[in-house]
Amino acid sequence: MLMRIKKLLRSRGYDIVRYHSFFDSTLKPLGIQTVLDIGANTGEYSKEMRALLPHAHIYAFEPLHDCFARLSAALPGDERFHALNVALGDTNEESVIQRSSFHPSSSLLPMSDLHKTLYPKSKDATEETIQVMRLDDAVQDISFETPLFIKMDVQGFEDKVIKGGPDTISRASVLQIETSFVPLYEGQPLFDDIYQLVRSMGFVYRGEVARHYNKQDQLIYQDSIFIKA
Repeated sequence: MLMRIKKLLRSRGYDIVRYHSFFDSTLKPLGIQTVLDIGANTGEYSKEMRALLPHAHIYAFEPLHDCFARLSAALPGDERFHALNVALGDTNEESVIQRSSFHPSSSLLPMSDLHKTLYPKSKDATEETIQVMRLDDAVQDISFETPLFIKMDVQGFEDKVIKGGPDTISRASVLQIETSFVPLYEGQPLFDDIYQLVRSMGFVYRGEVARHYNKQDQLIYQDSIFIKA
């Protein structure tokens, strides 16, 4: 039905396209030239950004080895897409990640009991050895173009990524960071902690892309947007 409607409208000089409010209101006017997809998993976000930003350079970071293999193949033949098999933090070292049975929930931090209760499909875990690097060190040989957009989805390790990449993050125009309002991982920073960190670097809070609630309508986490003031 939708295709028939689109065909009819196109015959009359109109078209139907997906409305992406964050892109249309924030990213598009800035003319983003580089995207850092930190916590890229299998590349779904990178593919979304490529569709929206066809000429941008995308650097995608993913530590889990099998997810990285899928990430590497997410945009075949795309010379402006670069996948890096590394986790980002505040140290350069080999470490052990808690690989969740729901792999997007994998973290360098232990999962909290609350997380296991809210999302039982993610509660089982195995250990996997990975490489961790500071963001500033991971990109030191990359001369990326600005404006820069950084997306961060690292399951409780957000403060470590920020502390390991102050020079890089300070160059960004926009940050999208998954921030929690309850502890889903042991020792993780919550929204206020992350906001204080990025505010000290010149960013202001400008809302969210998506919010996630529990069955009692309590806000659990969201993708927060911070704009360079």
